[in-house]
Amino acid sequence: MGASNTSMAMQALHWVPLSEQQLLEV
Repeated sequence: MGASNTSMAMQALHWVPLSEQQLLEV
C-alpha cells in the first residue's frame, strides 16, 4: 500500500506542474 500511495503522490506532483505549464502556454 505504501508503494502505491507514493506512486500516486509522485504522479500528482508531476501532473500539477505540467498542467500549470500547459495552461500558461495556452
